[in-house]
Amino acid sequence: MEPLLALVWIVPAVIGGGAAAWFGLRGQGTSRARRLAYDASRVALHSARQDATAARISVRVARAELARALAERSAGQADGSD
Repeated sequence: MEPLLALVWIVPAVIGGGAAAWFGLRGQGTSRARRLAYDASRVALHSARQDATAARISVRVARAELARALAERSAGQADGSD
C-alpha cells in the first residue's frame, strides 16, 4: 500500500516539475529572441550613425569644393576685367 501511496505524491510532483521546466525553457527562448532583436537593433543603429556621419563629411567636402570653385571663378573674373 505504501508504494501506491508514494506514487500518488511522486507522479504529480514529477509532472509539475516537468511542466515548470518546460515553461521555464520556453521563456528563455523568448528572452533569447528579445536579446537577439535588441542586439540587431543596436548594430543597425550603429551602422545608421556611421552612414549619417559619412554623409555629413561628404556635405562638408562638397561645400569646400564649391567654395574653392567659386573663389577660382571670381578670381578669374577679377583678373580678366582688369
